Amino acid sequence: MPLPQPLPEGTTMLPKGTFAGQVVGVTGGGTGLGKAFALEFARLGATIVILSRKEEHRLPGVRAVEAIGGRAIHLPLDVRDATAVKAAFDAIEANVGPVDVFLNNAAGNFPVPAEDLSPNGFRSVVQIDLEGTFNCSREFGRRAIAAGRAGAILNIGSPTYHGGGPGFAHVAAAKAGVHNLTYSLAVEWAPKMEFASTRWFPVTFRMTICRLMSMLLTLARRRALTRRRSGLANRMNWRGPRRFCAHRLLRW
Repeated sequence: MPLPQPLPEGTTMLPKGTFAGQVVGVTGGGTGLGKAFALEFARLGATIVILSRKEEHRLPGVRAVEAIGGRAIHLPLDVRDATAVKAAFDAIEANVGPVDVFLNNAAGNFPVPAEDLSPNGFRSVVQIDLEGTFNCSREFGRRAIAAGRAGAILNIGSPTYHGGGPGFAHVAAAKAGVHNLTYSLAVEWAPKMEFASTRWFPVTFRMTICRLMSMLLTLARRRALTRRRSGLANRMNWRGPRRFCAHRLLRW
């Protein structure tokens, strides 16, 4: 049986305006998968903040969002620098308001045999993928918790996180950390925040994956709200890596 044809460009899985009035931050949001996420959230009404070190990487994302009638701003950010992360969140709040959804999409990724991988190359990928995810999640979480706001974080995983992969020892190590960091934060912040995690998919499936993730984030919010109201949000009621009291990690 042949595969079904992809939905027409611009088709959304959620009603128009689902994220209206909300601010969505995307690291690495000007190109590739990050840009696709930014476009999908923009179609659903969100104001997009594109964060990346280089302006030439940020501007294509801004132009793409504006081309579909969305609103986007861009700011320089090196996710490895916790001080810079704090400054970026300050700038976001000053320009468009607090962040409601944050996507940790920035990553370093290049194939190389382990024996040829330099310590600096390994360190760089771990710092961008893992430390960057922690720095941004921590800053987002601290602000949302202090203000009593709900929040949602989406982290980008990889199939290598549980089985490894030849030529990707550095990526596998970093993404395994991201995977378990996501679990840990989901347990610790369960009464306050929603989490989702996805593995990497080929370029041809990116827009479909973005539509599905937008839908899953909304479903996670609704489910978490229902469980809070029913009195099940007991953050210490954890019995293993796949059970969360108020929020269950969404996985492919």
